[in-house]
Amino acid sequence: MDSTVYPVVADPAYARGMISQVKWERWANGGYELRLTVTALARATQRVNPGFVYKAGLDDLREHHPNSMQYKTMAQQWDCHVVGLPGTINIDLESYRRSWDGWRAGILPALIQKNPAAACNW
Repeated sequence: MDSTVYPVVADPAYARGMISQVKWERWANGGYELRLTVTALARATQRVNPGFVYKAGLDDLREHHPNSMQYKTMAQQWDCHVVGLPGTINIDLESYRRSWDGWRAGILPALIQKNPAAACNW
């Protein structure tokens, strides 16, 4: 007996399983803003394989949002948010933020200041 309940609702766009939806991609403040929601699978996988979560999510984002994801800072912000993913559901990425190869250095100061959100919003 088939236990499938119809209609089946799925968004095949983000097929790699790390992103459930992009709530918006818009031009604002002189750059792109992207708000996305990650999956429970992404949060669970991050604990054992953050590199996989980063790569799979980035691949989906670049495939479906090439205009906004062409900026190096967007990939850096995604990487930073993956570090803190277990406590996160919604993520904002902004192309108008500067590119910062040393972003990992900002994590500890943000935590010490009890403002973890500032770690990825440089």
